[in-house]
Amino acid sequence: MEEGEPMQVERLFEIVFILLHKEKVTAKWLAEKFEVSTRTIYRDLDTLSSAGIPIYTNKGNGGGIGILEGFKLEKTFLSEAEQNDILFGLQCLGATGYKERSQALNKLGQLFRREDYHWIQVDFTPWGDQGNVENNFNVLRYSIIHRQVVAFDYYSGVGEKTRRCIWPYRLVFKGKAWYVEGYCLLRKAIRLFKLTRIRQIEQGEESFLLEVLEEKMREVKPQPEIGEQGDCIAITLWVSKALAYRIYDEFEVEQVKLLADGNFEVNIDYIEYPEEDWFYNYLLSFGKEIEVKSPESVRVRLKEKIEAMLRHYC
Repeated sequence: MEEGEPMQVERLFEIVFILLHKEKVTAKWLAEKFEVSTRTIYRDLDTLSSAGIPIYTNKGNGGGIGILEGFKLEKTFLSEAEQNDILFGLQCLGATGYKERSQALNKLGQLFRREDYHWIQVDFTPWGDQGNVENNFNVLRYSIIHRQVVAFDYYSGVGEKTRRCIWPYRLVFKGKAWYVEGYCLLRKAIRLFKLTRIRQIEQGEESFLLEVLEEKMREVKPQPEIGEQGDCIAITLWVSKALAYRIYDEFEVEQVKLLADGNFEVNIDYIEYPEEDWFYNYLLSFGKEIEVKSPESVRVRLKEKIEAMLRHYC
């Protein structure tokens, strides 16, 4: 049975966990449990011993493999702060859908004799997700690790569908959303693709060289896959105090000015993308509690969208 490093690490954790909760076990029993050879088990025991885990073996009747009585993992080489860092990191990594690390989290929490390792829950998937983002994440993660091409249908902000093949470089969590950054074979450029817009993802059989991809990454800054970039526009907004809870969640403190009447003035710079309407749809999410003060071009375009909406109800 072929195995990689992640599988071996999981097995090492579980062997220690078993030895801490059983008086003795045999190498044959461990080999059958993990579906490996006894030789592999003995190599694992050597690895654990080298790491400072006090494992012993006794031959003959009543013999077996055990761990010194009274041993606790936290007394060897991990301080309490280091334990917290490991558990926190595994908690966050498990939230990405990496199930194996979620299992490791549970085992390490028990190995450290900790009952407080579930103090945080991190879930990066959007509300209402039916598993699409998690599936995309897992396929892309595998492709990145194994340097394989991945193909998928991608939907632009205006609903245009194109079939893409990319060399994935890394997964990026930015602005409350997951993206994959990589070299797009269709556009011949580095692009960022939003995972929620990816459908029909497929693992390719072709591979690529990491050195070639990294060279392309150095050549140009990645751009979101949202069309041609327009001008940068300075925008001034008036926002009602009724939506104060959104102000400091969604804007930088430096962009916000509290007015004498308790309402807010917000000044932002917006880069126009002609194919995208997301910014205007975002403004509309504030309802009647927002007004664009300037520039006039943005006021006009927003008014046109509102009038188009009204025609549905006339």
